[in-house]
Amino acid sequence: VGEVMEASLTAQKAALAKFKDLEVNGISTPNITGFFEVQIVGGNLLWSKKASGKFPTSQDDLNKIFSGIEEA
Repeated sequence: VGEVMEASLTAQKAALAKFKDLEVNGISTPNITGFFEVQIVGGNLLWSKKASGKFPTSQDDLNKIFSGIEEA
């Protein structure tokens, strides 16, 4: 759980620093592990740990998320 929380907070802080008016919500899935997804509400999935096999930890990973936010 610690790794998920750390990845979530890192991604949230980076996104909020870049997009000042962004609203970020986290949804916990206590009975399911291994999921970490970033999605625009009603829009495209921007990141999936399940699909990629990793958390978005590099700047390139975050830039993929940011590009999706900018396109929304």
